[in-house]
Amino acid sequence: MERRHDIDAFTPGLLSLYESLNPSEEHKAKQRQLIESLTNSVSKEWPNAQLHLYGSCANSFGNSHSDVDVCLQIDTAAEENIAELLLALAETLRKDDFDNVEVIN
Repeated sequence: MERRHDIDAFTPGLLSLYESLNPSEEHKAKQRQLIESLTNSVSKEWPNAQLHLYGSCANSFGNSHSDVDVCLQIDTAAEENIAELLLALAETLRKDDFDNVEVIN
C-alpha cells in the first residue's frame, strides 16, 4: 500500500497526544473506586437499585479529562415522590462523604 512519504514525521506527535489523553491505570482505578463507592452508598438505602455506567468511560472512548456518566435505576412505587427520593439520595451521598452534592429537580 502506498503512503505519504512524510507520514513518519507525524507519528511521534500523534503518539504523544494519544498518550497525554489516554487515562492512566491510576485514573481508571479511581473511576472504578468511585463507581464502587456510589454503588455501596445507594445499596444501603435502596438494596434493589442498580447503577449503570454509560458514555465514554463505559465504551473506552474516554480520556484523562472525561467525566463518569452513571444512570441510577430504582423501582419506585407510583405514590412515591421523586423529589423526595432525590433529596434522600443526596443526603445519603453527603453522609458517605461525597462532596458538592446538589439536587437539581
